[in-house]
Amino acid sequence: MRRIVCSALLACFLVAPAVAGQDHPELLLGLNTDFENQQIVIEVASSGCTVKQDFRAEYKDATLTFFRLRRDDCKAMPRKIPIRFSLEELELSAHQPFSLGNPIVVNENFAGQWLRP
Repeated sequence: MRRIVCSALLACFLVAPAVAGQDHPELLLGLNTDFENQQIVIEVASSGCTVKQDFRAEYKDATLTFFRLRRDDCKAMPRKIPIRFSLEELELSAHQPFSLGNPIVVNENFAGQWLRP
């Protein structure tokens, strides 16, 4: 019985961090709109392994929110990188107002703490 409880606790510690980011909006370092290229560019912290496929966007009740799907487990110093989404991917019109559902921070070193919850 004791072995089962220890195994269950260990599994929780291993699995919980991998899915933790999916429930919470990503901490952004910035957001830019690009009317000419019909894009929204988010700036996020990366330790070297972050790619666009690590994110999903959700537009609900006129609020656009970005979520990180996979942690960045690389060991480099956190740095700011751009991730580009077309308005078509986001199913947004260039004339459609929206609010942002993500918190924003200026210091990528602080944001980097969120890369490994």
